[in-house]
Amino acid sequence: MAIPARSRSAGPDIGRASVILQITDPLARTRPDPAILADAFDLTPSEAILAADLLGGLSVVEVTAKRGRSVATVRTHLAGVLAKTETARQSDLVRLLSRLPRRTRPPA
Repeated sequence: MAIPARSRSAGPDIGRASVILQITDPLARTRPDPAILADAFDLTPSEAILAADLLGGLSVVEVTAKRGRSVATVRTHLAGVLAKTETARQSDLVRLLSRLPRRTRPPA
């Protein structure tokens, strides 16, 4: 990902075009950190875990199976996450959360 940036140096580079490059390994497996999500949006532990699972690519049904929760419970947590993040749809939520730092974990 390339992000335009202003040069803040005071020398020959002043005023020159600059970019910040974020280089990631597309094959690296990352796990969203629920603690970061909880801190960023004041989520409960259950809401943060759900948000991390959704950001990790799981569907609501997959989360219910993985966490041993009912669909109704997961949907209730999802409603809380959407409200606290001021997003209206699950896709908007995932887009927002994908901008936060993630930690890399070794392959299982």
